[in-house]
Amino acid sequence: MKNKWLSVLFKKIAAFFISIWVLSAIVFFLSRITPIDPLQSYYGERVEKMSEEQKDSARERLGLNDPIPVQYVRWLKLALSGDFGISYKYKQDVTIVIKERIQNTLILGVLSYVILFIGALLLGLLCAWNENKFADRLIVRLGTIASCIPEFWMALILIFVFSVLLGWLPASGAYSIGGGSLLDRLRHLVLPLIASVAGHLWYFAYMVRNMLCEETRSEYIVLARAKGTKDSTILFRHCLKNVLPAYISLMAVSVAHILGGTYLVEAVFGYPGIGMLTYESAKTSDYNMLMVLCLLTGVVMIAANTIAELVNSRLNPKMSSEKHIMKRKKVPFLSFVLLGILIMGCVFVPFFCKDASYMDLMNCSRAPGREFFFGTDTMGRDLFSCIWHGGRVSLTIGFLSAAISAVIAVLYGTASALSPAWLDRLLMRLVDVLLSVPSLLLVLFVQAVFGKNIIGMSAAIGLCGWFSMAKIVRTQAKTVKESGFVTASQCMGGGFFHVLYWHLAPNFLPSILFMIIMSVRTAIAEESTLSFLGLGLPIETISWGSMLALSQNAFVMRAWWMILIPGLFLILLFLCLTEIGSWCQERMNHKKRQM
Repeated sequence: MKNKWLSVLFKKIAAFFISIWVLSAIVFFLSRITPIDPLQSYYGERVEKMSEEQKDSARERLGLNDPIPVQYVRWLKLALSGDFGISYKYKQDVTIVIKERIQNTLILGVLSYVILFIGALLLGLLCAWNENKFADRLIVRLGTIASCIPEFWMALILIFVFSVLLGWLPASGAYSIGGGSLLDRLRHLVLPLIASVAGHLWYFAYMVRNMLCEETRSEYIVLARAKGTKDSTILFRHCLKNVLPAYISLMAVSVAHILGGTYLVEAVFGYPGIGMLTYESAKTSDYNMLMVLCLLTGVVMIAANTIAELVNSRLNPKMSSEKHIMKRKKVPFLSFVLLGILIMGCVFVPFFCKDASYMDLMNCSRAPGREFFFGTDTMGRDLFSCIWHGGRVSLTIGFLSAAISAVIAVLYGTASALSPAWLDRLLMRLVDVLLSVPSLLLVLFVQAVFGKNIIGMSAAIGLCGWFSMAKIVRTQAKTVKESGFVTASQCMGGGFFHVLYWHLAPNFLPSILFMIIMSVRTAIAEESTLSFLGLGLPIETISWGSMLALSQNAFVMRAWWMILIPGLFLILLFLCLTEIGSWCQERMNHKKRQM
């Protein structure tokens, strides 16, 4: 038994280092194929005054004239000795710049993680204790709404209320100028902590609730109740003890998700950490720094996943997060109707709205009223028109990205399922490596290749959003693959696409319908986040995210409608998609249970 455990440990460690090497190769090549000239990042506007000879000399000094594989081998040799290159923006070794920021991220990240771990556990216990009662249904409903609020919009609301209106808490930074006391640092941490925790709290609390509710239906629990054991004893002494290993494993593999949210919160609050450094690097096209930050994040994620896998192999917990222990959902008619209104409004916007790009400079920052239903922004644009024109862009990106992700996931997952065992493991390991990096970081690299336009943004998000879906497709396809009709089709000469179209897809597409619907929501959220940060669509291309990019001016003028109205439309859309997706998933699960 001990030798078997050591063998598993050795394989995991080997896979860990191989994954890091693959990740380093991916992010290096992505950083080098971007069309942006590194000299532009290094020299800024001065590069325009340089002669061709000076540019060639600068590229030679920076090692940019060699082929990309040669550059990678040279970089890898230096990286193994601790030299990761220089930052084009800061003109310093990237490790020096990162060391100055990483402490702040560790403080915010660790505190967020601990609060999230304890808070989600307590909230899940409260729901399980009141299962299907009013308190449970209320918390579930509020949690669903909270999970549909974009993190950056929640951060904006917190800044507007507690910093701009009330003046209770600072809006940015890690400490005040001339300050730095413990109390001052804690005051600067309050709002970022709330934004970081609130964005993820319900997801993990819901997982805890479901696992606890399923555990209470176990045979030994039924026997304990028959013996007269108190419900509190059953829940806290028995159920919680058996659920904790699964919960710990879930939290471990979710580090990437949580850390990605922390990065975003840092960028919104101007908190000087790794997230803010990532934002600044992307803004100035410092892809050398961005590459190292992406690699650093990936190493942390891969390490967390490896530890979680080792814990699972020791404890072998039952992960029951896919089972929703609630009454069967009714058809969400209201969500279908509201989604239909949003889509129809965005499609037929030219018939009832004026040109959203028109700037009425005489009516800048006007509050909502009879003339302007939703008010105007700082450029004098009518927000009512912008909402519907911007919704058309956001929905286009959402549906197009989801289609791209679904096609790639189906092809990749099916190919992996039908491949030999060694190739199947290799393809899934590659997916795990890509999943170790927050998707927004990958989108930044890919978007630099395709450009900042609607098609380029859709392609970038779609190409970076298929990884989880491919794993589900692969699992479903392997199950169907063992069926006799698939084997018979292959024996009769049926090719890959024939088997996929006629036999595999009809069986697994209903199972991934929920993920396809949610990928629409994810794509719109990512576009909105990047556009809000100024890293996505340009401000002249109206989308719900680019509308929120004017929030800094809204703070100064206390123009609440510029922040509130686009955010509410985003939340409404996310709620509709979530309700419809959950209903589809529950319906599929119900059909499976009847089979």
